[in-house]
Amino acid sequence: MAILTIMTCYSQTEKGKKFIGGQFNLSGNTNSYLDTLYKYDNNSFGFQIDPGFGFLIINNFAIGCDIKFGISDITQNIEYPSQIHSKSTIKSTSISYGVGGFARYYKKIVDRFFIFVNGDVSYMYQEQKLKYSNNDPNYIYPASNPANQKVQVNNISVVISPGLVYFVTSKLGVQFVFGNIHYTNSTSKNKSLLYDNHNNANNYGININLSTLYLGLNYYF
Repeated sequence: MAILTIMTCYSQTEKGKKFIGGQFNLSGNTNSYLDTLYKYDNNSFGFQIDPGFGFLIINNFAIGCDIKFGISDITQNIEYPSQIHSKSTIKSTSISYGVGGFARYYKKIVDRFFIFVNGDVSYMYQEQKLKYSNNDPNYIYPASNPANQKVQVNNISVVISPGLVYFVTSKLGVQFVFGNIHYTNSTSKNKSLLYDNHNNANNYGININLSTLYLGLNYYF
């Protein structure tokens, strides 16, 4: 009877239930281009973790909040083989953190499987460090464009994502999120430049790639 209860008690999405947990994203990219005059290499790596808390205010509908933290590292190498001092490198390291609120609607497929649609509104602050270098030992970077720079970025985002939850037990759910519809307003400023500079950008669209794949665990109680 206990085993049957564990196997059939999957009413985690009823009103009054709560859940804690989070999701994790890991992504990377490597690409290069080479011809007789020009060589380019790009390597990137990053991850983001979003722990959070949710509460079902009615059956199959939850609201909640989460915190966000991420790190990314990008290295770009550019070289012109026909020139002596022609190799330059740009290294970018970023740390991001922020908060968000979400609303989620669940729909049961079979006993342990639920699909859901998640809407998330979030704010992220990013601090990016840039380091420029080249293979010319006599080159001196000007004060107007120093070798080491710091960029501050503020992002406000609205993201709608589909997902799937599989309940391993009556309380533990494994969560998969892939793809999204998104809108982001981004403002940035390079703190290392001597002149005033601001950049404002709006980005929107549909993403279906590995960078949108999030895996997570949630505990329902």
